Amino acid sequence: MDYTAHQLLAFGITAFFVGFLKTTFSSGIGILLVPIMIMFWPTRFIIGIVAVIMWVTDFFAIPMFWKQWESRFLRYLVPGFYIGIIIGVYWLVTLPDFWLRKGIGLTCVLFAVVLFWREARGEMKPPPISLPAGVGIGVGGGIISAMFHSGGLVLSLFFVSQGMSKTAIVASILVVWFCVNPFKVASLWYGGIVQTPMLVAGALAFPLAWAGSWCGKQTLHKIPQKGFTYILLLLSLITALRLLLEAN
Repeated sequence: MDYTAHQLLAFGITAFFVGFLKTTFSSGIGILLVPIMIMFWPTRFIIGIVAVIMWVTDFFAIPMFWKQWESRFLRYLVPGFYIGIIIGVYWLVTLPDFWLRKGIGLTCVLFAVVLFWREARGEMKPPPISLPAGVGIGVGGGIISAMFHSGGLVLSLFFVSQGMSKTAIVASILVVWFCVNPFKVASLWYGGIVQTPMLVAGALAFPLAWAGSWCGKQTLHKIPQKGFTYILLLLSLITALRLLLEAN
């Protein structure tokens, strides 16, 4: 590997906090970690290593939540994610994303405000979901995941709207990642975002990623259910406002 000490530091920080956020607030990877990291390292470099580390953490994050997920929606969401990742990688490599980010921001604001209102009134009744709607949510999540690593935001908001527990939300998101992350890494590799040395460095960062996942799992159990829901919605608003206020 030809990475500098500064670049290797990025792998270490990313490994720990991807593990931590993945087992607590999966949407926090794109909302908090990626924006902070790109202040100090190139954007595409960070997008690439986060994708690799997310794949690495799948192998021990899943056993931590074994069979605690809700599988009834996965057959709809996962195929849509594959389609969305292809679209998202294409846009990430070739197209400006200004208006796309504004549209995502507006959608997140509207979705979060509605869920805040329903949660405050105690009206979080699970709405029925059809196959086309599930696939559509997956496509949107796949696009955002490929471009910004914020697909967890879409999944979190959707699962919250279904009245699922915090543990079931995290576990269900992890299953989606386990199914789609290999495809996302391969797509980013084909697009030139992920390079082979990133895979080696990601594997070497395994211990830090495991430590972050373990710390996140301990933290999750100490967060009240209502507080967990409000934190997810607050994070979605922060992300949406950041996208809407970007100058370019």
